[in-house]
Parts: sequence; C-alpha cells; structure tokens
Amino acid sequence: MTTPRFVFLLVSAVLFSAIWGCAAYDRVAVTKFEPIRTEPGAQVFRFTAYADMAYPLKSEEAERIRIDWLETWLSDNGYNPKKYEIISRVPVLRNKGLLSDVYDVFYEVRVVR
Repeated sequence: MTTPRFVFLLVSAVLFSAIWGCAAYDRVAVTKFEPIRTEPGAQVFRFTAYADMAYPLKSEEAERIRIDWLETWLSDNGYNPKKYEIISRVPVLRNKGLLSDVYDVFYEVRVVR
C-alpha cells in the first residue's frame, strides 16, 4: 500500500470514528427520555433532543440520528426499538444563534409493551 493511500485510509477511519463517537456521546449528554403516562398495552414517553448547526432541524440525516438516539433509549429500557409510534414532534426555539438557531425537539412516543 502506498503511503498517500495509507494516510488517506487512516485519516478517513479517524474522522469516521470521531463523528460516530460524537453522536453516541451526544445521545446521553443532550437528550432526555421520560415516561409521561401509561395506556392499555402501551407506555407513552417524552423524548427530547436538540437541533443546532451540528444536527440541523430540517436535515434528514440529523433527524435519522435523533431517531437512532430514540431507538437506543427504547432498547436500553427493554422495549422493542421497532414497535413505537411518534404521536407528535414539536420543535421549540431555545436560542437564536449567530450561526444557527438552537431548538429543543419534543417527541411524544407510544411504545407497545
């Protein structure tokens, strides 16, 4: 393997790890997952995540990351991460920023027990 190719692969691996690691860390640091009520055969949770320049409010990729965080919370708490319904999603402006606004994004989620 040539040196430039090796360096490219090494840098790519480091960047991928850094991006993946940040998203995994952010789940615990900047999300909340709390029960709000029990329904027959289901539990309803409020999942709160954020949207900012790193995870834009209208980005499909950022929304996929937020949904991955939700599904990880469900799995960690013994629920099937594929058997849920998002009842509502409401973004609330938390701070107007110079480069990007920051939002809390509130999801109400019904999970089959």
